[in-house]
Amino acid sequence: MARERAALERAQALEARERKLEARAGKLAAHTARVAEREHELAARLAEAEARTTEAAAERDLAAAERDLLDKRDRATRAVEKELAALRVQLERERGRSGSAAGMPELLDVDAPTPAGERELRRLEARLEAREHELGLMRRRLDAERNALLARERALHRREAAEARLSFEAPLAPPSFSEGLAAFTQGRSSRGHSPRS
Repeated sequence: MARERAALERAQALEARERKLEARAGKLAAHTARVAEREHELAARLAEAEARTTEAAAERDLAAAERDLLDKRDRATRAVEKELAALRVQLERERGRSGSAAGMPELLDVDAPTPAGERELRRLEARLEAREHELGLMRRRLDAERNALLARERALHRREAAEARLSFEAPLAPPSFSEGLAAFTQGRSSRGHSPRS
């Protein structure tokens, strides 16, 4: 009778231990599920961050290409400005010639501007005016494109800085001793080891 009572007490103690271990195993399973969910979430965030990084690199490359194009247009604009300066000098020379001829009546029939010379002078003035108008439009377009590019670059830098700040979040905490023990016991019980009676 005493042996049966002792065996019954041991069986009850083992059942109590088993219930505790099952409770711990349940907690560990829940924690493992949370960790797996967190890993899945982090993997998704990592993929998203990699996509954003690739996109940001592509935007930086595009901005560099646009900056090169703007520099080429700026050089072309400077070339037009030089051409306009040469046209102004030529126009002033033509005006100077026609003015000096008009100021000397004795040379009027020799150096007087011919109708062809007047036409050339007007043609040069019209060409100069058209090129100056074209240059003004080119300058405005370049300024607008440069401002838009600077705004895009600032937005890109702000986004990269915000992503860098987000990357400094706290890492996952390692499992506690009790969670590790519960995982160990669960692993042993799942392999078919039963406690001795």
